[in-house]
Amino acid sequence: PKQYLTPDGRKCISVTNVCDLWGSKHGLYRYFFGLGVDDGRRHEKGEATLGFDRSGVEARDIGTAVHDAIMATLIGGKPVPPRRFGNVNQDNQAANAFANLLAFWTESGLEPESIEVSIINGEHAVAGTHDLVARSRRKKRILTDWKTSKDFWPSNLIQLAAYGWLWEEDLRDPIDGYCLALFPKEGKGHSKWYSAAQMAPARMQWLRLIEATKDD
Repeated sequence: PKQYLTPDGRKCISVTNVCDLWGSKHGLYRYFFGLGVDDGRRHEKGEATLGFDRSGVEARDIGTAVHDAIMATLIGGKPVPPRRFGNVNQDNQAANAFANLLAFWTESGLEPESIEVSIINGEHAVAGTHDLVARSRRKKRILTDWKTSKDFWPSNLIQLAAYGWLWEEDLRDPIDGYCLALFPKEGKGHSKWYSAAQMAPARMQWLRLIEATKDD
């Protein structure tokens, strides 16, 4: 995981970790007592079986490979398929997720403006790296976050709002719209689009979260 520091050397909590805490009451308990996010996750899951751990690792590996392929495709302007695993099932899942990305890209008509940029907010010691800020066919600025999971999680909307907040606080340029895109490893992908007004409740929830996790 990425480590973020403010200019004066203070460690930042990441958007992802804040959202994970929001999704786990036990995780919040662990955080407030200084026991760490990762320890909280392990404790909450209990003694996982070897099979469960392996499937989780494989899913993360596929997700990372697809993410890297997406970044290379957006930066280079032409498709760069995911790396091959030498395992038919993993290769097929990675290929399916990548095909969902290509379909989304063709349909959305988005033009990249900012790809995987990290932004640090020193006041709250919180930071994050958005997937993409792009221009729509109507030249609207759209902040996009994508997932390779089976479906969206409620915290994904909070995460999307957080990246928009970081962008606007740092650059003072408004985000006109938001998009959550799903590129699953099996089946067809889909996306959800939101106006800035529709994201207001998620943004308010985000602001409450960073106040709750602020280091006094």
